[in-house]
Amino acid sequence: MPTVHCSNRDCQAPNDLGDRRCKTCQTPLLKRYLWSVGEWIKAYQPGEILLDRYLLVRPHVLLDTTPALGVEGPEEIPDYILPYQKLLPFRLNVPEVYDYFPSWDEEKDLSVWLLDYGPVPLNDGGEPVYERLLPSLGEMWHHASPLQQLTWLWQIVRLWQPLQRQGVVSSLLEFDWLRVQGPQVFLQELKLDDHQFYETKYLAGVWQPLLTDAHPAIADFCQTLWQKLKQGKIPHADHLLRVLDTGIQSLAEQYDFSYTVFALTDAGPSRDHNEDACFPVSEIPIEGQQLANTMTLICDGVGGQEGGEIASQWVIEHLPIRVISKIQKQMNDPEQIRSFIQHLKEDIEEVNEQLNRRNDREERIERERMGTTLVMALADFQQFFLANVGDSRCYWLTEESCKQVTVDDDVASREVRLGLMLYHHAVELPRSGALTQAVGLGPSSQLHPIVQRLIVPTNCLFLLCSDGLCDNSRVEQYWQDDFLPVLQGDRPLAEAVPRLIELANQVNGHDNVSVALIHCQIAPSVPTPTQAEKAAAQATEDSAEELSLEDDFTGDTELGLKAIAYPDFSKKAVAKPKEIELEQEHSVPEQDPRESLTSPSFGPKSPLPAEEIPLNPPLEPSPQLATMGKYQNTSPPPGGLAAKFQSLSKTSQLLIAGGVLVAIAAATVAILNLSQGNNGQNQPSSSLMNSSVGHG
Repeated sequence: MPTVHCSNRDCQAPNDLGDRRCKTCQTPLLKRYLWSVGEWIKAYQPGEILLDRYLLVRPHVLLDTTPALGVEGPEEIPDYILPYQKLLPFRLNVPEVYDYFPSWDEEKDLSVWLLDYGPVPLNDGGEPVYERLLPSLGEMWHHASPLQQLTWLWQIVRLWQPLQRQGVVSSLLEFDWLRVQGPQVFLQELKLDDHQFYETKYLAGVWQPLLTDAHPAIADFCQTLWQKLKQGKIPHADHLLRVLDTGIQSLAEQYDFSYTVFALTDAGPSRDHNEDACFPVSEIPIEGQQLANTMTLICDGVGGQEGGEIASQWVIEHLPIRVISKIQKQMNDPEQIRSFIQHLKEDIEEVNEQLNRRNDREERIERERMGTTLVMALADFQQFFLANVGDSRCYWLTEESCKQVTVDDDVASREVRLGLMLYHHAVELPRSGALTQAVGLGPSSQLHPIVQRLIVPTNCLFLLCSDGLCDNSRVEQYWQDDFLPVLQGDRPLAEAVPRLIELANQVNGHDNVSVALIHCQIAPSVPTPTQAEKAAAQATEDSAEELSLEDDFTGDTELGLKAIAYPDFSKKAVAKPKEIELEQEHSVPEQDPRESLTSPSFGPKSPLPAEEIPLNPPLEPSPQLATMGKYQNTSPPPGGLAAKFQSLSKTSQLLIAGGVLVAIAAATVAILNLSQGNNGQNQPSSSLMNSSVGHG
């Protein structure tokens, strides 16, 4: 049986592949499976050990049997590998180069490069579940919620311009290379473009199996989006991104978003004071769903004497106040989002400038200057904003994946982004962890905070931490043991964060440690009848307007977003409540929201042939949505007035009928008398009245 060595550098004992923990030190085993790029890998057979380290498990898939060891990178990185290095900031969606096999032929490039996807799904025997390490987007499409489906498309479009700048945008047009890792789309590998004229309309062909078979809640939107892409009416990636943003925003109104935040900091066992700081400072977790009450910060101070402690506390005391004062009530419009991101950068730069001036006043030089790292997160319903400076990190964790989101501002990451070294080679160099920037160390003109905006489509955890926890790959080692229980509801946040502090002190213990967890929980919500009526009515009005995507840049009306703003309750018959005596005309049947918004197990259906797809899909809501809550037959609803009348005795029915006839006769006589009294004085009115009576 294959063996894998412990990733704990102080242990590195061999273990069976099926073991979950090291038999010697009890550290969770890190099983790092890698995808190989290069034709020469086909010369080897499964079961062979390459470079005395890598076990070839199956074609193109290798296991690093000694993950605690560093790697020796090449003297020069070839052009077709450089895009991986340059795209390090997009590590959520693009693999990192882990190691390589040098070419044995000096005249031909026969080298093999190993790509790291991070943790991949494994079976009980410790082997990959999927043949190519991750499931394909097409395979997972039918199991996803409508919000997840639109988010995957949004992620692909967000990659368009960065990949285009690196000359590898055609990688997004390889449908089989689009894989899924939890809530993220992940590229199997990258390839150099054949030319420079790739357009977003090419996505129509790649996305056809997805857009023509989308979740029913977004089917009309996706069908129309596909048509517009084919016709070239969405010419730019920015335009397409805004269209998808509008669709996501409309769809997100069907969900309830809840964020729970808890943060703690500790000096650790080897330090006599704490230069870390965190926000919010609270003894219990804080719940919310918008920016002001979801803000979370971790700072790790640097500097001589007590400078680091002063700097981290300064940022914690001043930055949240500045950010909260700029928060707007609505954060849906693209201009509002851009403005908020710009304000975040400016606020960080202003706090940096204040610290920098204090350093100058106190004549602090070089390593005496005080500064701090920063990682900050804020959530606004489905939007998640993240800013970082330095090497404090953010991780995105789901039940299927553990991904580092941020890139450290240190020497090792700088060497990677410059295309000079592989990361696992760079971290072995002296001073590889030295910071390249931190808040307060220099003027704001030299500070470049990174601000990201993510879409959260499913339940997840965001971990913000200082290097007291994440050093030595501790998050990757322990994420299944210490984070999955929170996601599965078995461990409350108030218990999970102190356990992580304790874990960091036990397995690292060399530094201060700060930990913040942000638990995002998403549940479908059912609209009220009034909301549903307004949505259907608005969709009908919008469909009559002749707008094009060029005129309506957000694509709201043109793509029928109003029509899919609420779930179609007519998909399933619903039993009527027994206690209601009189049905209202526009009432909405009650339905379990999970049946309308989560992913039903509907099977794949073949796309319509091109000739059967209308060129202009109707923008009106479906007949079921337009009439939802109304009775479709002419018979009175059960429990109505007719049913009550029939339940009376014969005598009561005769008395009621007689009274009605007497009332009708009296009204008729009164009308005739009035008509005769007005004869000759108001002939048009008399004629109209007589005509009305005659029709009656």
